[in-house]
Amino acid sequence: MGEKGQQEIDQIKATGVITVKRGTTLADLIDRYVEELEHIKRWGRTKSADLKRLKKDLGHLKAAQLTAAHLTHYFTRRRNEGAVASSSAHRSATCGPC
Repeated sequence: MGEKGQQEIDQIKATGVITVKRGTTLADLIDRYVEELEHIKRWGRTKSADLKRLKKDLGHLKAAQLTAAHLTHYFTRRRNEGAVASSSAHRSATCGPC
């Protein structure tokens, strides 16, 4: 990894924020998350399914426009559909143990 890559990782660790290009969608971020982390720490089918579902349902949203209201609506709808328990919704929202 080059110096620029390490600087980006250090910034993310320090701030918890990543810089994204204009027009980046939530699907792009999910893809990046999987690409960069799945090989470091393998996760199970549930986490894979959660990420796939998030990407399918909210992936079209621009990352810069994503709000807590989007996520609240999404997880409330999922819970009301009986698709998830509160703990599952919380796990999905936090991407599980990273």
